[in-house]
Amino acid sequence: MQHQSINLRAIVGVLVFIPVALVLVTAPASGEDFKKGLAAYVQEDFETALLEWTPLAREGSSNAQLLLGNMFYLGQGTPQNYETALKWYRLAAKQGNAMAQTSLGGMYYQGKGISQDYNAAVEWYRKASRQRHANAQFRLSFCYQAGHGVPENKVLALMWAHLASANGHKTALSVRDNLMNNDMTQKQKSQAQSLARECIKNNYQGCE
Repeated sequence: MQHQSINLRAIVGVLVFIPVALVLVTAPASGEDFKKGLAAYVQEDFETALLEWTPLAREGSSNAQLLLGNMFYLGQGTPQNYETALKWYRLAAKQGNAMAQTSLGGMYYQGKGISQDYNAAVEWYRKASRQRHANAQFRLSFCYQAGHGVPENKVLALMWAHLASANGHKTALSVRDNLMNNDMTQKQKSQAQSLARECIKNNYQGCE
């Protein structure tokens, strides 16, 4: 079981930022400035993308704020700056952007740009999870396995792994199977499945 936790910690810690392709899949139709920034980004002209997206972010576009957070996190078109990345993620997250909420949770989890705070990480992962964000649900599963920001709870860890898997998170599928095959009673497995079904029924509200 310890070996599994080490592997999961590595997976959870790999990415804070959300790849630009995932933003585009879920983003609504965007204006010309956003599209100009996108075209520049795809060509790896990050300076131009930054110039196009910064005014949009300042005007309140949560997708532009999220993408600026990514660029400052990675140092694309600008020196890497975790504090500035955190600022843009937070602005987008407060508008309800689930991808930004997950990224902000990741910043708290890893202590990048801010003091490490597992409790705050869990809070933001929960907000995104209520919007069916599979990566946030996967991260919550790990938090419950490791006891990070929440009491260790195998049943809730399995519940969130079920939900993340159902929402398309590929790694969550193997995590779910590992949980079910390691030190869990049939009663615990049934309880986790029942909680997952109830969570879906209630549109991901009040799942814990």
